[in-house]
Amino acid sequence: MKKILLFLVPFLVTTILVVGYFKLTQKITTIKIPSLPSISFSDLVKLSRFSLDKAPSQSLVGTIISMSGEVKYESRMATESAEINSPVQVQQGESLETGEDGKLILTFEKAAEVDISSDTLVDVVQTLPADLVFSQNMGTAEYIKLADMPVSIRSYHLLIENDGDVTVSVDKIKPIVTVKINSGSATFAYNNIYNVSRVWKFDAGTTLTFNDGTRRVVAK
Repeated sequence: MKKILLFLVPFLVTTILVVGYFKLTQKITTIKIPSLPSISFSDLVKLSRFSLDKAPSQSLVGTIISMSGEVKYESRMATESAEINSPVQVQQGESLETGEDGKLILTFEKAAEVDISSDTLVDVVQTLPADLVFSQNMGTAEYIKLADMPVSIRSYHLLIENDGDVTVSVDKIKPIVTVKINSGSATFAYNNIYNVSRVWKFDAGTTLTFNDGTRRVVAK
């Protein structure tokens, strides 16, 4: 009798566990997962406030008021620049490049003017009224501030805040930036090779040379 009990007890326990397991899995399979509403990629684009083909509505739009020679323009939607034969409007996030005989004047009404010389590439990074920001790592361009609105230029690791009229020139071979302050003043900021921030302010008549390789500044 004892041997029978020893056999029946494990058998009953095993039977109960197996039956319970199958009932549990049966309940799980009957649970319905609510379906999520389908949404297409085009719907996501419509819902997004960011637009590739259009700059923010509050940003300023620049106009090329004169141009000659080879001039290339890269729009927000383009993957590379293309030559243009007539003036275009320039939005935030676009670029202008001149060839060996090219030059142009880009103006943002009552804000700033950029005179771009030959063999120069200027990226229009930001044109919000709070701060106009340009990037230049090639050629020569003059930046003229026309209103009480910050105008900044980034060249390699050098940031220039223009408070007047400055000409920025980038060496064709070496990573050297030369900035001439034609009028007003300019503030320069960069991190040296030890990652320590440096800020300098100079007035009209000063020419500053920045070596991006050594992160050193010489002003005269």
